[in-house]
Amino acid sequence: MGVPKERPLEKTYWVLVELNGQSIPQIDSRKIFIQLNPDTKKVTGHGGCNRLFGEYFLDGRKIIFKEIGSTKMFCEDSMKTENDFLQAVNKINEFRITEHELLLIDGKNVLLKFQSEEQSKN
Repeated sequence: MGVPKERPLEKTYWVLVELNGQSIPQIDSRKIFIQLNPDTKKVTGHGGCNRLFGEYFLDGRKIIFKEIGSTKMFCEDSMKTENDFLQAVNKINEFRITEHELLLIDGKNVLLKFQSEEQSKN
């Protein structure tokens, strides 16, 4: 059984690889990721330090994230990236998927680029 050519937006484990045009290093224990649950319309994930959660609304290729919150731990080495990530999420209003890549756009610029991965079971 082959891998589908294009991953679905919802139910996919999306790992952040680029934030505002800058590559994001991948550290397994601190991956920044999101997952969208189509049944509850909730987004969950990790910002590199804290777990995040909130709601999302879809209309065609339009997506809006609402009430995004996170736990409140402090991680000196990753707080700037996490804060920049959360600020970018709040500006998103459009998405595009090509094969295993998700682009989140603020109307004109790609702010966040994700790649689909298999979720680890730890």
